Amino acid sequence: LTLTLEERCALEISVVQRQNDEGFSEMKFWGKILGTQADYIIAYGLLDSVDFPRKKFFFCTTTNIVLQQLPDITDDHRGKSAALTNRFSGDPSAPIETDGEVDFSDAEGFRELHRLAYVVEMIDHDTSVIPCGAYIVQASHRVVRNRAYEGLSHAQA
Repeated sequence: LTLTLEERCALEISVVQRQNDEGFSEMKFWGKILGTQADYIIAYGLLDSVDFPRKKFFFCTTTNIVLQQLPDITDDHRGKSAALTNRFSGDPSAPIETDGEVDFSDAEGFRELHRLAYVVEMIDHDTSVIPCGAYIVQASHRVVRNRAYEGLSHAQA
């Protein structure tokens, strides 16, 4: 799975705009989630924090490549999203179709965007790894990137 040349160029421009608006030192491409009508492209920026950097996620669709922030989701949204197994449509404002499996009649604000935020959160949580030595703790107890770290050797990897 890869981005088309058109998607890459448009995303690069959108990332620079968002990076300037948010004040990130850098933003990174996170991945692409396929939908039936359009696909989602996910990027993130690292926020400086007192103890360790925190990721702030953004998304766009292949039909509208303007990065928008993924919303914070509630425990209610997490539970409802976990029960779903159908494919994404690619429309973040689309109400969730249930196919009779779960009753969402009380979830007036529950949209595909909330499910997307949940899926990105779960994938990122389950797959995040940092090589030993890539970050260090400063004397001020801040976790920062180790400038001397050059990556793992072939044998260590």
